[in-house]
Amino acid sequence: MIKSTSQEIRVAIQWQWKTRLGISNERVAFYGDASKQRFEEYRVDRHIEVNGSYQFSNWFLPVIPKDSSSMPPQNPEDSDKYIIKVSEDPEISVENRTARLSFVVNRDEPYSEDNRIWINWGIFDSAFDTDQDKVQGSKEAQDYDIFLTYSDYFDRVFVNGLYWTIGLTGLTGWFALPLQTVPMLALLIYVYWVPISIVIAPPS
Repeated sequence: MIKSTSQEIRVAIQWQWKTRLGISNERVAFYGDASKQRFEEYRVDRHIEVNGSYQFSNWFLPVIPKDSSSMPPQNPEDSDKYIIKVSEDPEISVENRTARLSFVVNRDEPYSEDNRIWINWGIFDSAFDTDQDKVQGSKEAQDYDIFLTYSDYFDRVFVNGLYWTIGLTGLTGWFALPLQTVPMLALLIYVYWVPISIVIAPPS
């Protein structure tokens, strides 16, 4: 229970999904300072072992303080990947004894029926508190659904290849226009065909 401005709220989330090469995992811990009434920091757990698993379960992650040597420092390169949404109202309220975390994740994630997620959290007395009894949430994973958006129907590798082909053939001088005709037609046909294919045969 949130009852003091000296407390820290930690939220650990792990995603898992299948890829062509096997199983991928991604895990991040968010840290909220009750005195600041905000979640302002996070750490991405990069301790992936050879078998694709972490050194410890997601349930244990909230126990580890953000400045521990077991956690890598916040990487500036992750600033565009995890974006904490700042609310006009306090996200952590000692008066109401509530905490709210909102964030956006920018990454490619495959559309499948085997996506899993672990969510664990804890309200700790300070930024240095490591009491395991304060951790909440299930140790078991939960399934979650991924829904396709319009842009997901496009093969970005194929489209990017056509753009590169058109661009490189532009360096051939007078031969550029005839050489660009085929990839340009392929691009136009593909762009117009995708929405038609969605209507004709939508994915199950």
